[in-house]
Amino acid sequence: MSAELAPAPVPAADHADKGSKFVLQPDEGTSYWQPKPANGYITIKVSPDNCTSNLVTMGIQVVAPNGCYVREHWHSRNEEILFCFEGHGTILVDGEPHAFVPGSTAYLGRWVKHKIINDDAERPLKFTWTYLPPGLDQFFASIGRPRRAGEATPEPFERPADVLGVEQRTGFGPPLDH
Repeated sequence: MSAELAPAPVPAADHADKGSKFVLQPDEGTSYWQPKPANGYITIKVSPDNCTSNLVTMGIQVVAPNGCYVREHWHSRNEEILFCFEGHGTILVDGEPHAFVPGSTAYLGRWVKHKIINDDAERPLKFTWTYLPPGLDQFFASIGRPRRAGEATPEPFERPADVLGVEQRTGFGPPLDH
């Protein structure tokens, strides 16, 4: 009885469908100033616009100090992972407050309400967001204004009039009544 040899594996570098690769530095990526009430800005690091994945987007968000916040919302078809890396804030998850400080991680499944508040009067709150499947990058681009690293912070500005339509197209749940 002769043993059949399995075909030799193809080296990863030779695969026709090899994935994307890149390294972005802190100020690299497409960035947008954000409207009230968060103010601050976001920078998109990973999206279908800069890699072959159509499964995920990832970026950073900087929420301005002195009580600025990401309003309470939920996502109807997306999951989100948040990781705080600078500052001091509070994250409300289904109404329950949690410290949101460097090293805090929040996993937020579909329909989980969440709100992020910068509790520091002087310093920004900085965190990463990972959104599966993509859409948050499109939301931020639609409501924000283009930003270049190092430019002066603009005066706070309002959200666009069609923000509910933008939310619906990018995976947000129906508006929450407050």
